[in-house]
Amino acid sequence: TTQGRSDHLRIGVLTPLAAGGYFGGVLGGIVASAEAQGARVIAIQTLDLGYGGDGSNADVAVPRFAVPAAWDQVVGFIVVINAVEPWYLRALKEAGKPVVLISSEVEGFPCPVVRPDNRSGIIEAVSHLVEHGHRRIAFAGSLIQSDIRERLAAYREALLMHGIEPDPGLIFEGETNVAGGGELAARQMLAAGLPSTAVVVGTDYNALDIMRVLGEAGL
Repeated sequence: TTQGRSDHLRIGVLTPLAAGGYFGGVLGGIVASAEAQGARVIAIQTLDLGYGGDGSNADVAVPRFAVPAAWDQVVGFIVVINAVEPWYLRALKEAGKPVVLISSEVEGFPCPVVRPDNRSGIIEAVSHLVEHGHRRIAFAGSLIQSDIRERLAAYREALLMHGIEPDPGLIFEGETNVAGGGELAARQMLAAGLPSTAVVVGTDYNALDIMRVLGEAGL
């Protein structure tokens, strides 16, 4: 059968930012999956459209978004981490719009949640380092975000699996989980005399920051 563009199933996506390494990647995956099923996506950025930042607080701050944007155009909403406040989610449900959350649960709001497998990836990473002879393995990341806290828990679990007692002195907290956020953790590592031979990092952005700062220190 031949259908016009307006006949496609349409899904709304609420996201703090529509671009950037994390949010843009998630949105791209949603769009690709929807199109594979013959659906269309309406993406709505909930941070102010005049937002000129680099996304450094977008994984923490919850935008005060109150516009019922595209409610009459979509069958339901996918909500990326902290895109809207809990009252907005409840309003969507009361309006009969199904909601799926990406990565982060909201207390008191039961709905499907799509989560990354934080545990398995970190256990594999720690095991890889142990197999290469490392015993003093650090962890770095911003613990504000629940994914990073899960990765830290998996890091501790993995060390114990290999008979290594986790050392609180080898945990270094970053400022954010995006570009520039790992610099503080790297400076803390240097100030501590670099007490580890390897580090597991919560995000790739933080890893790049740490590599750069340690490299500039001649390491």
